[in-house]
Amino acid sequence: MKKNISIAIISTIALSLMVLTASCKNKNKNAGQVQSNLPDAEEQAEQKKYTNENGAICVIFGYGFNNDEFYNDAIEKLGAIYGMDEEGGLIYALRYPDDFKSKIDNLYEKVDKKNLRGMIFLGAPENTYLTLYKIKETIYGDADIPYSIFSFFPQDDTLGQESICDLVVEYDRSAAEEAATTEIEVPIDDNAEKVVISAIEYMANIIGHMKMDGNLHERVQTIVGPNNRIHRYTDRDSGIQALNHYVMEKR
Repeated sequence: MKKNISIAIISTIALSLMVLTASCKNKNKNAGQVQSNLPDAEEQAEQKKYTNENGAICVIFGYGFNNDEFYNDAIEKLGAIYGMDEEGGLIYALRYPDDFKSKIDNLYEKVDKKNLRGMIFLGAPENTYLTLYKIKETIYGDADIPYSIFSFFPQDDTLGQESICDLVVEYDRSAAEEAATTEIEVPIDDNAEKVVISAIEYMANIIGHMKMDGNLHERVQTIVGPNNRIHRYTDRDSGIQALNHYVMEKR
């Protein structure tokens, strides 16, 4: 009797182990299937359709970003992900100086009566901030421009950019580069391109202005990516830190 009981116990344990093993194999198999079915970035972009129904994002390609190679590549990528405004997509692209008759103040004519949800400058030329103030005063009067303005690697007046833009981001510059009166060649690399695409993605998912609170640094870090070290810009003469101006260390 004891022998039969022992055999029964052993058989039960063996059966349980077989069931457990089979269950684990099925779980691993199913897990592999889930992972293999996850869409890649391109498929995700195709699945998520962006439209200009709530306004387009105006992207201005300025100094350092307006050469044919970068511009054409950027338009192709942005068009594939977000769609172009003329086709009902999100991106309203303008290239300086080609689309502005060589004058940035002609931006007013490009955005007047245009339904926008944001504006992103890449290599903003000199006097861009004055043009933005003209847009504010002429179109919106005493009210603020109702959407976010991001400026990356500007060639414009620093204080002017800080006063009208929600966010200013540039690479760390030497004192000589800051004092230069001519345009500085901005190193356009894969990192800069990724930051731009990330900024558009961020702007595509907010309405109005980016919040200026204690979490601003975290938001900017999200835009530039975790591998880019950033800190607030400090004026060399006054030692005052800017609230919305960040410096990204060159890698």
